[in-house]
Amino acid sequence: PLWVDGTWGTALADAAQTDFRVLARHQGSLWGATATGRVWSYDGAVWGLSTNLGQPVLALESFGGKLYAGLNANGQVHSYNGVSWSLEASFGAVAVRALKSYGGRLYAGDGAGRVWGYEPTKSEWFLSFQSTSAVVESLAVYDGRLFAGANPNVYVFNGSTWTAAFAVGAAVNAMAAYDGKLYAATNNSGI
Repeated sequence: PLWVDGTWGTALADAAQTDFRVLARHQGSLWGATATGRVWSYDGAVWGLSTNLGQPVLALESFGGKLYAGLNANGQVHSYNGVSWSLEASFGAVAVRALKSYGGRLYAGDGAGRVWGYEPTKSEWFLSFQSTSAVVESLAVYDGRLFAGANPNVYVFNGSTWTAAFAVGAAVNAMAAYDGKLYAATNNSGI
């Protein structure tokens, strides 16, 4: 839905898929991805289908001039360079649930409780953190640090060390900074 002048309306209706999962801004356009892997872009006037990645897209992030997509199966991260899509990484039989740029690197949270880092100067991925939680659901930057929302804990990275920030007792599905605070949306404890 699109909020215009106090009312909701439909911005894009994809007959092949109505379950849009994520939105992101990238190089002046709005991007959206569906539960079947269809990735759309909107330039302010026209929606266009960019690709079909064939599986649910759970995360989108703009980083280093490319748009990255985290997929539901096979731990895959794909990227779009403005012309074509390509496979960037595969972390095994888990979902890539979150992507976030921080400190000149791209980070990916997965369904095995791991956070992967991408070092663009070497064009390589590395294991940044293995949590004790089952799943890393979300990533957010706040107060100069990277936070990983998992189930049931939240972890924080200061650029050199990961630590457990606090126990939420729920899956942290999303996080956002607002008005000097970091908010966490959970699966059973509200915000």
